[in-house]
Amino acid sequence: LNEILSISKRRYFLSKQIPVLCQLDDDSILTEKVLGCTFSHRAAALFKRRRKWSLRQREISAVRITSQVPHAQDLRNVRDAVMAYLVSLGVDVGVSLAYGVPINFPREAPSHRSVEQYTVDSSDARVSLRGEFGCRATDIIPANTVIGIYTGHCFFNDEMFAMIERMIAPTDGVSRLKAERDVESGIQEFTRFNRQSKRFDGPAAGKGELLMVSSFGDDQGVCGRINDALVDVYDSNELVDDGYNVMCVEAELQGWPFLFVCTTRDVRAGSDLRMDYTGYYWERIGEMKRRLDFVQL
Repeated sequence: LNEILSISKRRYFLSKQIPVLCQLDDDSILTEKVLGCTFSHRAAALFKRRRKWSLRQREISAVRITSQVPHAQDLRNVRDAVMAYLVSLGVDVGVSLAYGVPINFPREAPSHRSVEQYTVDSSDARVSLRGEFGCRATDIIPANTVIGIYTGHCFFNDEMFAMIERMIAPTDGVSRLKAERDVESGIQEFTRFNRQSKRFDGPAAGKGELLMVSSFGDDQGVCGRINDALVDVYDSNELVDDGYNVMCVEAELQGWPFLFVCTTRDVRAGSDLRMDYTGYYWERIGEMKRRLDFVQL
């Protein structure tokens, strides 16, 4: 009896400390933020279905790293870093599972206390970034530390134009292309989730749709301000001194993907945070730039 009472007290305590944003026993659609991310209607419906499905899959871990992690970044270290970051937000996955409580995530996902947004200096070797926003460390940040979540709006690729109309309402062709460029530049795709979702027995993205997140319009998160280390993203493979020092790690939390930004080595105070956005990303942005340049001639 004492053990049952202690479990009941623990459940009550957790229910009061951790906001319940997704009730799994009704048909309401999630519309609030989860870990700094908002959702389109379709993404919100999938979020709920994925969580329900995940709870029924005993072989699926509550926190599962799905990205391919470089050899230097041991998978266990990365998972420990993600778990430590969640605990810092008040989300104790171990305690929740031990007492049979569904994991409930808070609305916001604050970045690491030693990270700040700044304006790139006029002496930076990356000429195209001068005067733009960047992200840097204000103190030493050890390797294998999660600095935050890539936050923003989660949606499917075929919803992008409707999102642009709603958020920006472009008035002509040029403003529309500029809006597309701005939204596209902040997009990160949930690559592993999109590749693997069809293998699950549960709901998948399906029908060739791609789930993604855009940091456009997100004033709270700083991870979307992290730049590449390429000196010239369109014409060179040369990297600035020290190269990359953070990477994007895709992890599923109860079946739903989030992108965690994790340090790959110790980062010195004052150092710019730099992440590899990949050639595919810059090809896509470069194509949009060429289209915009053409219509503005």
